[in-house]
Amino acid sequence: MSILIATVSILVITGIVWVLNKILLAKICPICAGVSVSWLGLIIFRLVGYEVDPIVIATLMGGSIVGIAYRAERFLRPKRSSLSWKTAFMIFGFGTAYFVASEKWVAAVVAITILLFVAFFFLGFKRELKISNAKVAEIEKKLEDCCE
Repeated sequence: MSILIATVSILVITGIVWVLNKILLAKICPICAGVSVSWLGLIIFRLVGYEVDPIVIATLMGGSIVGIAYRAERFLRPKRSSLSWKTAFMIFGFGTAYFVASEKWVAAVVAITILLFVAFFFLGFKRELKISNAKVAEIEKKLEDCCE
């Protein structure tokens, strides 16, 4: 029954986020939102006493771990190996998913902390200034004309 609830939840949330992406400026991956909100919801249901299969939670969390590893790859620091990043993140990510799904909270916190260190080591987030070629040309022209 948990897998049916999870599947329906993913479909509904994915649809909602897809529609919201048409309206809002910020774009969110609809399937990523569907999967992550579904496993978060299943964890909450489990914590308040509903019977939820932890295998379903762990499976969905595993999908999120893989998605995050591949999505974050574009933020790799210079001279960091893509394979090393994905391997380290997935190993600790899957461990984290296991600990959360099995409600081993101390181990989950330790695993999350290690995940954050792995991310800090491999990833760098810098804001890139995007200026069109026309804008650059305009600024260069103004700089050339300013002192004549």
